[in-house]
Amino acid sequence: MCKCQGPKLVVVPVGVRHHIFITKEVIIPAGARCCPNHLQQNIDDLNPLSDSTLFNKTGITELVKFLRNEVLKKGRMRLDFDSRGNLASTDYQCLLGNPKTAFEDLLKYVEGKVKVTPVRTVRTTLAIFLMKLRGGESNRILSTLFNTSKSSVHRGVKSIQTALMNGGFVAENLGFGHVTREQIIQEHTRPLAQMILGDTVSQPAILVLDGTYIYIHKSGNFKFQRQSFSLHKGRPLVKPMIIVSTTGYFVSVLGPYIARNNDATILNHIMHSNLEDIRSWVQEEDIFVVDSGFRDSLDCLEQMGINAKMPSFLNKGDKQMSTENANTSRLVTKIRWVVESANARIKQWRYLRHILPSSQIPYIGDFVSIIPKTPC
Repeated sequence: MCKCQGPKLVVVPVGVRHHIFITKEVIIPAGARCCPNHLQQNIDDLNPLSDSTLFNKTGITELVKFLRNEVLKKGRMRLDFDSRGNLASTDYQCLLGNPKTAFEDLLKYVEGKVKVTPVRTVRTTLAIFLMKLRGGESNRILSTLFNTSKSSVHRGVKSIQTALMNGGFVAENLGFGHVTREQIIQEHTRPLAQMILGDTVSQPAILVLDGTYIYIHKSGNFKFQRQSFSLHKGRPLVKPMIIVSTTGYFVSVLGPYIARNNDATILNHIMHSNLEDIRSWVQEEDIFVVDSGFRDSLDCLEQMGINAKMPSFLNKGDKQMSTENANTSRLVTKIRWVVESANARIKQWRYLRHILPSSQIPYIGDFVSIIPKTPC
């Protein structure tokens, strides 16, 4: 099927043979071989090296059954993302949370890394993944909408998640390694924030931190059940730590952590463990804007030379803050609100609003890492 020579030629799967028949009007016999590169990345570039081929009774029967199934499938098909002109960009935005152009860009990260099956192309698999996160639909509903089985939906979601995490999408768009400190200062810091909290001359990096909640079902493991129960919320949950710039740009998402850890404990762990090499990224006199839940981490930040900006506390016995403390709290709140907005943008993906089953706990961190850099 291609001119590449070598011992690594592989047999063309039946799904690819049918795809070539539909798109190229070329019949590929069973047992035909090609190189893995064409098979995974450039399927549409495959061309037979011969103008004719022997076609036996079995091949004809298989092709007729395939055409019959395609006709029946088209009659049952609810959503079709393979036909480029079938859905408008607004339909992509409504169903997947992405305009069509963003979907095409995201597709580049998973092509060649997700298996093509007779019932799922890469485009369909990516659409299933995004639709599950965007709308929070169950696998049963998605199997009805895309005319496939529940198990196929489950495998498709898992394959896209793995491809985005390991294929460079998350590493290129999230984490302290994807953006430099100078880029945050020059491109993602509001002048108002530098004027209120920083120094327009030295220009420190200003980061805003806060934890968000992802609710989970009660675990059958008693130890984890106690660790994941939040006395504050009165229900089990896990807590990712969100770190953004003063413009709301996502710098990193760390975690998730179990509910027994408060925000201060989580930040102390991040700094002491040097996650994502954060201590090399931040420098002395940089500023962390936090809320009162981080009060127990102030000493840790001070030892590292980081300035923490936090709303003031009301002193014991006082009924009212002083003018200075009240104004300080207002200024911090004026800068800190962007992290609350960032948390709200994450929760626009309704899957993370749901109470997630225990089986999904290992993947919550992946979903929360993928979502911030996916337009909504």
